Formats: sequence, C-alpha cells, structure tokens
Amino acid sequence: MGPMILLDRESLKQSKRFAEVYRPIAEQMGCDFLAADDVAKPGKADAVHMDAQAHRNLAEAVAKKPGKFWAERQEGIPCLTNM
Repeated sequence: MGPMILLDRESLKQSKRFAEVYRPIAEQMGCDFLAADDVAKPGKADAVHMDAQAHRNLAEAVAKKPGKFWAERQEGIPCLTNM
C-alpha cells in the first residue's frame, strides 16, 4: 500500500469545482460531459473517492451516454481521445 495522502478542506472544496471548470470546456469543444458527482457520491472513507457502489453508478451512467460521447472525433473535434 502506498503512502497515505491527507486531504484538507481546500482539497475537498476544489474537487467540487471539477464540473464547473470542465463542463464549459467540453461544450466549447462540442463534446458531451458527464459530471461524476451527478450520479455518484464519494464514499465515507475520505469523502473524496468513490466506493464500489458509486463506481457502479458511474459506470451505468457512462454506459447510457449516446454514441457521441464515445466518438474519437465528431466532425473533426477531439472528444475523449487525442486531446
């Protein structure tokens, strides 16, 4: 097991802003966006990382996204890969 990394209040605060920062970038690039926090919440262990059920919830939400989400390129715009 690796070294324990302690997360402080600022770490937690910043993690809540991921969707706020990345959603507009995805929209600008013409890509779908899925905020993990919309479908999966952090586990009790450290209030940041997901537990098994949250991973399952996220996987199910991703599987439901339309084909555009999975496309390497949609009309020449890199979405998930080649960024």
